[in-house]
Amino acid sequence: MSGLSGTMMRQVEIKSDDDVFHQIIRDRPHHISDISAANIQGVKLHQGDWGTVGSVTLWNYTHGIYVRKVL
Repeated sequence: MSGLSGTMMRQVEIKSDDDVFHQIIRDRPHHISDISAANIQGVKLHQGDWGTVGSVTLWNYTHGIYVRKVL
């Protein structure tokens, strides 16, 4: 894998309370693809535990017309 780093930003309207969204981002990021399947195809745990500091996740997302994978 290449050593990619940076910031990805995307605006998506979500009909949810902010505390519920924060809990999903923190503890269950693998559910993000349920919210925005067109942009994020999946999130897998690579190392550690969900919701813990230092855990490593693999994000599969669409950027323009390209599907990307970022660890």
